[in-house]
Amino acid sequence: MARKKAAYYTLVSFLEKELKITEAEARVEADDVYTEWRKDESRDIIELFQSTSVTQIDTPPDPVEEPIEKESPEDISPKVFDECKFEGELVIPKPPSKEPEIEIEESRLKTACATESPRHKKLDWRQYLDNNPDLICLNKEMAKKWGVTDSESITKKKEREVLASLKDDKLKIVLLQFFKDIAHIEGFKSIDYEPLGPSNEFYCGAKCKIIWENGQTTSGMGDAHGYNTSSFTKYYTAAIAENRAFIRAVKAYFNISIVGADEIGETPKDDGLPPKTLTKDPSTPKLEVEAPVGPHVTLKRVVKEKLQISEFEVFLKYLRKQYAEAANSDGKIPSLIPEKDAADWKDYGSWESVPKSKVAELISKIKSLE
Repeated sequence: MARKKAAYYTLVSFLEKELKITEAEARVEADDVYTEWRKDESRDIIELFQSTSVTQIDTPPDPVEEPIEKESPEDISPKVFDECKFEGELVIPKPPSKEPEIEIEESRLKTACATESPRHKKLDWRQYLDNNPDLICLNKEMAKKWGVTDSESITKKKEREVLASLKDDKLKIVLLQFFKDIAHIEGFKSIDYEPLGPSNEFYCGAKCKIIWENGQTTSGMGDAHGYNTSSFTKYYTAAIAENRAFIRAVKAYFNISIVGADEIGETPKDDGLPPKTLTKDPSTPKLEVEAPVGPHVTLKRVVKEKLQISEFEVFLKYLRKQYAEAANSDGKIPSLIPEKDAADWKDYGSWESVPKSKVAELISKIKSLE
């Protein structure tokens, strides 16, 4: 671009000096030569001008001054004299023409706008789901809870009848295959996963990022642990977390409101107890599945951060020592344990055995320690 403009203005400057004309007139003369030069830019634009017949480089003859008839003072009225303040003819220069490069760029822009592809239309996921009813299931647990069905154990025929009678999507769940199908039909460039923090055999979290064929990017996060999985899925937390993250990334792209079957798990009972053992064999030691969230998990984290204590037995010894120091300080040191609850702590043998009502108060007090 810079080279083309330099060549154009070099020619304009040359014409001004050679033909002794104004810049505006030189531009008019240079436009045709510049257009011809653009066909083969390896040539010298000055030499091309001198060799072409587009414009003749003949210096125009000096203008012949016509004799001015002198008029006597009495022939010139005062009004005419006032209007004729300048001698000679007033020449108004022609406005400079557009640079050829600008005209070319405008032409390209118009062509690009005329040939622009229409806005990308996404797949009609609702129509695809209607055409594949086998990918839709009934959330039987919620259907029973809301009184839509009498039992979670219903026949396939009954399930289809209930699904057909539903007026919204609240009790519907969609299989993983549906999300895989519409993702492949829509088209994508890449799917990437990354872990959400450290994981172990009982917990895993993942983030999924999808770059779609049209350049749009969506992401979703999912985790799996003993409190949000059910049945055999407790053994495959990584796979469940991956599926959940993928489903949510696809839902974000299509703006799907229906819940995926892999997104939900067993609804835990609010009894303060850990999930059921992972084995049915009573002779096998029970595996306590620890949830990554909850008041007891928060208590353990705060105790570890503020007191550098990880074991519950060590924490109990600390509480007893702190309680004794507070009792002998004449009120100068506040006790972490209220006097009325001191006897109860003798019966607590694990983090989970501490009542939730006491956990919240204890967390607040520990956080206030300096």
